[in-house]
Formats: sequence, C-alpha cells, structure tokens
Amino acid sequence: MTPESRPATTPGIRQDRLIAATYVELHEALCGYIRKRIGSPCDAEDLVQDVFARLLEYNTLLDEHTIAPFVYAIARNRVVDYLRRHARSRAAADYFFLHARRATCDVEERVAASELAELEQSLCRRLPQRQAQIYALCTRDGLTAEEAATRLGLGRRTVENHLFAARRQMRSALKACI
Repeated sequence: MTPESRPATTPGIRQDRLIAATYVELHEALCGYIRKRIGSPCDAEDLVQDVFARLLEYNTLLDEHTIAPFVYAIARNRVVDYLRRHARSRAAADYFFLHARRATCDVEERVAASELAELEQSLCRRLPQRQAQIYALCTRDGLTAEEAATRLGLGRRTVENHLFAARRQMRSALKACI
C-alpha cells in the first residue's frame, strides 16, 4: 500500500473524533436530561462524563446516525443505576437513623446514637411546627400516616406530604452533618 492510497486517519481516530464532536454537540442537552431525572447538577455532570467514558470503552463501530441514540441509552442506564444506588443508600441511612437510638452493643455506638438523637431533636426543632409534630408522631411514637391523620384531624395525604417534606429536610440536614 502506497502512502497516497492509505486513509488519512485510522478508524480509531475517526471514532474518537466522532465521540468528541458528539460530546460538544450533546453535552448541555445530555446534562439537562440527566439533571431533570436525578435533581443534582453536580451528579448530573459526573454522569455525563461517565457516559462518554463508557462510550470510549465500546469497541463497536459507531457512526453519526447511531451515536446520539446510543449515548442516550447509556445515559438512561446510568441514571437508573444512580437512582437504584441512591435509593439503597437512602434506605440504609433511614434504617440506621430510625434504629440508632436502640444501639446497645458498646460505648462508642451508644455515644454515636446519643449524638445522633440529639442532632435529630435539634433538626426537628427547626422544622415547621406541623411537620415537626407529624414527624415526631410517625418516627418517635411509631404511628402510621393514617393513625397520625386521625389523631390530628387531618387528611391522610396531608400527613403523608408533611411527613415526606420533613424526612427530606432531615435527610439533607443529616447528610450535611455526617
């Protein structure tokens, strides 16, 4: 093969240029797509980078007609993975938080549980009065949303909404402290 008959670029370089051009073209839209689904701009940016890193790992031949749908398929899968991981860690944190007061194994656990209980009380005082009242009934007293609604003379959905908002605020405050 003579130098004149060789292609100017190899297929790998062509594919890298296609991926780079796709990154420039889709970065903002993809970041918005992911941010809308997970609600965190910083994590969305990380996932966009991860999408393109995974795209670089694929050894399949890509072309300009199939790369955009492929990028969004990878992004959708990364979002699902992120949400699953986030839900598991949130469930574990909730479980620990709700059961930390009952820790009796050793001194360190009791001290940590005591500090966590104090932090919970402090954070609970910062909640709006209705949210704090509902949060206390459901977490400390162990009432269901329906039982709390009956006790307070409110609708079940109202109690659920207040409880959801209170838990979300407590979770984000605890994450910032821990």
